[in-house]
Amino acid sequence: MKTIVDPAQAWIPQPAPDLRTHLDAGVRSALQWSERVLEHVVMTLDASVPHERELAGKASAEIAMLLRMVATDAESVEHNRCDQLASSLSRHVRTSEALLLMATRPSSATSVALGHLCLEQLGDHHEPFDRAARRVLKSPQASARERVPFRMLDAAWTRHLAFGDEELDHSAIDVSCLVTGVDLPFASTDDAYSLTHALIYATDFGRVELPARIHRQRLFEQAEALVVKALDENDLDLLAELLIAPVALRLAWTPVFDFGFAILDAVWTDQGVLPGPGLPPAPPNETDRDRMVRVLGTAYHTTLAAGLAYSAIRRAPASLQPRSWSLPGDGAGDGDGAGTGLQRDVRLWEAHWPLLDADRRELLDIVPHIARSRRCLRAGTLPELPRLLDSVPVGLRAHDWFVQVEEMVERLDLPSR
Repeated sequence: MKTIVDPAQAWIPQPAPDLRTHLDAGVRSALQWSERVLEHVVMTLDASVPHERELAGKASAEIAMLLRMVATDAESVEHNRCDQLASSLSRHVRTSEALLLMATRPSSATSVALGHLCLEQLGDHHEPFDRAARRVLKSPQASARERVPFRMLDAAWTRHLAFGDEELDHSAIDVSCLVTGVDLPFASTDDAYSLTHALIYATDFGRVELPARIHRQRLFEQAEALVVKALDENDLDLLAELLIAPVALRLAWTPVFDFGFAILDAVWTDQGVLPGPGLPPAPPNETDRDRMVRVLGTAYHTTLAAGLAYSAIRRAPASLQPRSWSLPGDGAGDGDGAGTGLQRDVRLWEAHWPLLDADRRELLDIVPHIARSRRCLRAGTLPELPRLLDSVPVGLRAHDWFVQVEEMVERLDLPSR
């Protein structure tokens, strides 16, 4: 029985000569969506309405992050588009309101100055705003806010844009999930985001290596288990962020990560956008403008998150890129396709599973095993766990997901079957 625990195991990749071209297409799509969000959301929102003002600020910062990632890639072919977007975005991130907020509330400076600092790295300079932002970021009050560890790393990442990579080696790493790990069996989406965000911020999307004291293989297996969680919940937003893990941890992609990438890529290619979770229902008498804000304001984040992931993967060496990224029926493999639209109660990975050949299903054997035990946990049928664990191939039992589940079984003193 083959296992996928060891990333260095034998794995014959399908030829993917167009991976770089495909990654470029994803980045280009994310930039196109950024243009739409800027025009139809950021530029039209009413700053006097708190939730609209918050959405405009969040969207502007995320667009600026994407522009910075793409424009600082020397091999990118999208520099002109980034420059044009940066010019349009500048007046929305460098406002008199932002200056007032930083001056009166210095602890907000890292979030308020984020968009500006990203544009600075593109070469879009604004000396008066930059001078004011740096002055506030150097004040003692700039750090005077209680934050959970990954949010401390978030603030350190923003500061590194202004003051250099030394900011990334932050003391919060040692109390974050990068050291403590993730409590997997009942991990929430927020728990998963704590890992993805910590990896992104501590490494600047994989550009900077993690400290040697980090147990990278354990984190990799935990991220892999969370990929299965994202697949089992059709959570493309979480999946997009998890796809940065191999680059950030500098470990080769396994079939699970390849499969996750292929699922996300198939949806994006098919629909042109990546639906995000939680699209709110239409209120009565919704106007065209309100509909645009509701749909774009919800869906844009997943697409931009995927754009950041694709950009990070594109910049990585070939050894840290997907080794097999096609699905049957997506134009790169055999089969009739399984459909890529998100539907209630239809899991994309299960829809594609019957189309995979036997060898690939064997390499992905860990996916249904994790999925079954996840569903058992969520259904509360804990006495079933020993039987499910007994069905797991011996070669997979050392994976951190099963180690943690087996420890739970021991704590519960459940009888074996």
